[in-house]
Amino acid sequence: MCETKKANQMADDATGLIDQYGNPIPAWEIARLKAPIAAPSSLSVRQPFVGHLAFGVDPGRLGAIIRAADLGQTRDWFIIAEEIEELYVHYASVLGKRRRQVSLLPVTVKAAKIPNGEKHADFVRDWLDTGVLERAMFDITDALGKGYSVNEIMWDVQPGRVWPAEILWRNPRDFEVSWKDGQTLWERVNGGFADLAPHKFLLHVHQSKSGNPVRSGLTRMIA
Repeated sequence: MCETKKANQMADDATGLIDQYGNPIPAWEIARLKAPIAAPSSLSVRQPFVGHLAFGVDPGRLGAIIRAADLGQTRDWFIIAEEIEELYVHYASVLGKRRRQVSLLPVTVKAAKIPNGEKHADFVRDWLDTGVLERAMFDITDALGKGYSVNEIMWDVQPGRVWPAEILWRNPRDFEVSWKDGQTLWERVNGGFADLAPHKFLLHVHQSKSGNPVRSGLTRMIA
């Protein structure tokens, strides 16, 4: 039985892909890399529609939402943070200008001075030519306003080539900062929270100041 289990494990690991630590990525995990796992759904806690909170809000209610977010209950805060960008036109204009300035910056790749460095650089340049990163940059910079942004990677896995086929924005209200350390991000799932799946998410934390990422976004200061 032990030999059979070991053989099956070796078969699972024989995909040719390794992670950043040199560990083989098993076949079952590669299948998950190609499918969305954090998309909104009416059958999950990640609801696609949540209504409004900002209309008619008073200072007391806004203060309560901010204090709750500081204590690790951020869902209402991210709902109202999105509405602030919609209702405060001048702020939306200034924030949008910052995000577009970053999104439009040219990306260059310089080969590292290592064996096959130029080959690796050409691989990255070929991927940049697909436009996937260019299309995702504006969503990635959503962190400027909200403190962090989470984008799910849809991988294109082909023989001899693996790269992101899409980078999809996920609503920050569907995630939560861990109450254990105030820094690690959890995914909101049915029944509670779960660690972010490895290799699936591009997380950008924007630090207008040091500390909890929820408190470092520009929208927090505006509120």
